[in-house]
Amino acid sequence: MKIERHNGFQPDRTTAGDVIRIILIGIVGFLLIWTILPVFAGIFHTGMAGGMVLFGGILAILLCWKKMKRWIKRSVTGKIVTAVVGVLLAAVLVSSSILSVQMVTAANNTPQEGEEGTVVVLGAKVESLSLKRRMDAALQYLKEHPEAMCVASGGQGENESISEAEAIRDYLVQNGIEEQRIFVEDQSANTEENLRNTKQVVDQNGLSNHLIVVTDDYHQLRAKWNAQKQGMTVSAYSSRPQIFIWLSYWERELMALAYTVCFGG
Repeated sequence: MKIERHNGFQPDRTTAGDVIRIILIGIVGFLLIWTILPVFAGIFHTGMAGGMVLFGGILAILLCWKKMKRWIKRSVTGKIVTAVVGVLLAAVLVSSSILSVQMVTAANNTPQEGEEGTVVVLGAKVESLSLKRRMDAALQYLKEHPEAMCVASGGQGENESISEAEAIRDYLVQNGIEEQRIFVEDQSANTEENLRNTKQVVDQNGLSNHLIVVTDDYHQLRAKWNAQKQGMTVSAYSSRPQIFIWLSYWERELMALAYTVCFGG
């Protein structure tokens, strides 16, 4: 019996590496689409741009990996580029993972039963969904804890008719919170100033140095860092963004945290 030999095209066999690559393509493609989704709601910010670059780049590498391997084997330049990209990508993924764990921990550092503190509501753009979420969360906490005092924190930005702090106070009062429970800090323009100016309000009015910070879950870690710089302790009472925009804001916050770690502020 003769064994026939085929000299024609032989398709590549599917290996375990190919299966892993296909799975990774699916995961990264999903994350890229999730990052882009807020565009359809008219939202675009630096976090989305960063996420698109990161996931888009990883997806391109995965899709072109077989051609890239041949280039890497044949070219010194390919080896150098691959090493540099690999180091940068590893640094981004490792640092993002470490910060994400800390962000989750900070967001879930909720007040213990019977724990007293000064409620601090961190501002966001007036009439934005982000500010509405934070005000609703603060309203719920203040109604459940009628003894708690509150600092509404946030200055007046461009295209805002009133300060964020005033918007927070007005909303809380309109929904049944006594105005005398609310202190207004309306000079801050960022998270660092929010907490630094809040410290002054706390000290001037004899309020508790333990803060119950009301802000979006992804923002709690940066708020905690800045409160601790002022010598205050923190518990978190978090509002949560809609799921379709959540990832993009998490990505933006990772970039802000990385900037804070590298440059302070």
